[in-house]
Amino acid sequence: MQRRSKGFTMVELLITLAIAAIILALATPSFLDLMEKNRVRSTAEQLTDLFRLSRVVAVEQRLRVSVCGSSDNTNCDDDWDSSILSIKKGDSVDEVLGTLNISSKVSVSKNGTHPEVEFRESGWAPGDSSTITICPVDGDQRNAYKVIVRFSGKVRMQANTDNESWC
Repeated sequence: MQRRSKGFTMVELLITLAIAAIILALATPSFLDLMEKNRVRSTAEQLTDLFRLSRVVAVEQRLRVSVCGSSDNTNCDDDWDSSILSIKKGDSVDEVLGTLNISSKVSVSKNGTHPEVEFRESGWAPGDSSTITICPVDGDQRNAYKVIVRFSGKVRMQANTDNESWC
């Protein structure tokens, strides 16, 4: 009497592997797009949180807080693509309140005439309204976000739902 084998044949394994490869090939582009969208959205949410924290600290501690781009994580410059700092402006020394490091797969740019956004003791952000645009480096407009800081200090995040040319 011959016993039946409990394993798989080579043909069954190859067919299963081929089906898995086809499913993976179909799912990969969607998964990569999802990762890109989440990376940009996460950066926009973190930046929104950094602005809101800066405003709250300015009001609670009765001092000025600036949010600015930085290429070296310590000093303000106009490089919003490397990192973004929140700096408490003290009487004698400035203190870094928070830092947001920007992924190399995300592009961040700020419009407006001032290189930084400053919150006053009242919570207001005098000067022009600032818009910070966050885009994937491949320039896909569908995944772009804006973080908008109004003169009143109100901060909001906006997705590019109309597929406008932001990047």
